[in-house]
Amino acid sequence: MYGVTTLEHFAEMTRSDWLEAVGFTLPANPLPSRYPTEEELRKVLDSLDGYSASYQIDAYTCFADVTSAQDRDGPQYIGVRLTKPLRDEHPTLAFEKGSDRLVLMIVEKLSHVCGPLVLDSDLDGAPVLVTPGIDIDSALEGWLALAERIQALTSGGRWHSR
Repeated sequence: MYGVTTLEHFAEMTRSDWLEAVGFTLPANPLPSRYPTEEELRKVLDSLDGYSASYQIDAYTCFADVTSAQDRDGPQYIGVRLTKPLRDEHPTLAFEKGSDRLVLMIVEKLSHVCGPLVLDSDLDGAPVLVTPGIDIDSALEGWLALAERIQALTSGGRWHSR
């Protein structure tokens, strides 16, 4: 599963010594960011070339199944869940299954309307800062390299959590 947070929320909930140890640098003067609305998420998902989205929506959650029409390795699938906030909580945006590349593509499109967003994997905790216009291939390469650094640090017993 992959989670998406605003840059401000990520900075509040993450230890700065952990970020320094893994080599993740937060921007000094970041642009403001926010979570997407249901309408913004749907607009981005519906605009993906070669993909179709179907939705299940209730009072608290928007869940989307996104599937590729055709891919050389078979159809690609990803589940996207946006949970609306209760009281003073933050909304949650999460991706289930799917390719890292597709997740980055979607979050990059969302960053055009929401500002910088941080995407991380619950598997290894590796974050990637997603901003409008980032090169998806370079971001993916950097994200995978950071995951390897985190793996090396945690397997050595130096860091257990962020």
